[in-house]
Amino acid sequence: MIDKRVSRRYFLAEGTRLFAMGSLGALTAALASPGTSFGLDWASLVGSKPQGGHGKVKDLRGRSRAGGRPLGVGDRVESGEQIVVEPRGWMILSLSDNTIMRINANTTVTLEIDANRRGFFRLLAGSLLTVMPTGNRYLVNLPTATVGIKGTVFFQQIYHPGERIAFDENNERVIIPRGISEYFCLCNGMADFMPSDQSTPFFSDISEYHNSYYIDPRLPNPMVEAPQLNHTDEQILELIDRQDGAKHDTAFLDAYSA
Repeated sequence: MIDKRVSRRYFLAEGTRLFAMGSLGALTAALASPGTSFGLDWASLVGSKPQGGHGKVKDLRGRSRAGGRPLGVGDRVESGEQIVVEPRGWMILSLSDNTIMRINANTTVTLEIDANRRGFFRLLAGSLLTVMPTGNRYLVNLPTATVGIKGTVFFQQIYHPGERIAFDENNERVIIPRGISEYFCLCNGMADFMPSDQSTPFFSDISEYHNSYYIDPRLPNPMVEAPQLNHTDEQILELIDRQDGAKHDTAFLDAYSA
């Protein structure tokens, strides 16, 4: 018997691959013009200095700090403050635009955001899982690539030196390939992948359910197919449940539930 979940993911992956190669030129032309993708011009955001946005700590385990000060549940985090979650901890952070994220242990990240649902996520180490409403405009900065986000669910990770083990969706151990230090999963939605600090995409992706990639800086197109690692559908559902405003549609998870 064919595994319907695997089958659907295969055809989605094939469609994404053909889209990236230009085989769906008519669709590409309809969605994008030079310097843009999915109708978005990322150049204006690349050169901006977002400020004035903020986040609120909704839940917390272990120790975390922002701007050097300890954080507790209910505390406010301002745009530009560096957030650090220490070992064996995690944090649920809600932004003023109804974006919500789980920041995991051993993570350092800076959020530069404004009040108009735009900004930057600058991940320096560790991992975070994010649910973001449609209409928001964020650039996710990783060492090798910058990811333009337009309302989606995504997971990103920068592995610590010597970190070689991850866990897939079945909690099975996976060895991280040598030379790989970055990982990105477009769990649901649309994203553009650009070289760091540039605004022209080298790859655009539409994901129904967990399009996962290692990011290999040794390759011209560094996006390499990978398993779903270190994040679960249950964690996504928990984040959606904790959104203060309109809830992200969970149909993409329901379609693949056992």
